[in-house]
Amino acid sequence: MIPDAVEVLPHLPLTSNGKIDRSALAARNDATGYERPTYVAPSNERERCLAELWQKVLGLDAIGSRDDFFDLGGDSLLAIRVVSRLRDQGYETTIADFVLHSRLGELALILEMGDASSHDDVEPIAAPRVGEWIPLAPVQQDFFDAGWPDPDHFTIWSLTRVPESVTSHDFERAWRAVL
Repeated sequence: MIPDAVEVLPHLPLTSNGKIDRSALAARNDATGYERPTYVAPSNERERCLAELWQKVLGLDAIGSRDDFFDLGGDSLLAIRVVSRLRDQGYETTIADFVLHSRLGELALILEMGDASSHDDVEPIAAPRVGEWIPLAPVQQDFFDAGWPDPDHFTIWSLTRVPESVTSHDFERAWRAVL
């Protein structure tokens, strides 16, 4: 994703509680000359459903076929949310489809093509039988190929902050209960 424009600000506008004032930034965006494409109403049921979903996720009204998700303020996290909801509705799509086809009309067409494609010629992967050997994943194979002295022994560590009210005696009792 390449921005259409970059504006250097002397400082970010802040709200009274010190957070970034997104509405003030949005107003500046309007002042920088970004022009939303001429509104073209969704032309079919798939586009209408997609427009409704975008409206809910982006908090906007009147999203049309030519609108671009990212130009409307969408970001990668919101895109993931949209893709997840599309999958919940039975569409087979990926975040890559969404990024490559971020205009509503284009994405609707991709979803339609995905539904029309047949996967009958793809054989399902059979589940391994009990006792059957399964090849290692490449990362697992790399681990064993590294020649560690004790490949069956490894350590996972973590740092945990414990409230001051917990004594070493309390911790030892809890640890022994776990073991």
